[in-house]
Amino acid sequence: VQFMKTAQYKAIKEDFLYIAETDHIMMHPLPNKAELGSPMAYVFGYMGPNPNHAKVIETVWPEGGPSGYRGVQPIGPSPVVIHKSDLERIAHPWHDIAVSLKTNREADSMLGWVIEMWGYSVAAAKIGLRHQEFPDFQVEPGGLSTASQLRNFETRYWLFHYTYQFEYMLDGTACR
Repeated sequence: VQFMKTAQYKAIKEDFLYIAETDHIMMHPLPNKAELGSPMAYVFGYMGPNPNHAKVIETVWPEGGPSGYRGVQPIGPSPVVIHKSDLERIAHPWHDIAVSLKTNREADSMLGWVIEMWGYSVAAAKIGLRHQEFPDFQVEPGGLSTASQLRNFETRYWLFHYTYQFEYMLDGTACR
């Protein structure tokens, strides 16, 4: 939200923005499959909204009602390719919802370290911004990787996400 008020943001001429984390490595040129009103996003397996999330989601999105959680996609704000206008539309609701979730003890306990991701995905549902979901947008390989995850590794994914799975115990076993 603050960055969008700066001269640097206003100087961006491109219509589409790629939002990444510092530990994302591009493995291939990233095709822009996003459109205005239809950003690209990675599908996070641990972000699947379910009935247990209904009450918490309804506190920040009452218009969604008790079944609003069903409209929340299993995505986060990174990696994303998004039209500048869509980013400007989602930024304030994302911020407000993430802060509201973080300051709600029940939500904070339930959603934990991915609470800001939930803020983004609930904000997207709230404003009707449906993302194209790409399960192979990125790979998060490591000591716990499965053979199927690593199949066609070099050509299958656009991004390599160096993340928590690169932690090992002193005896060489992967941390769980």
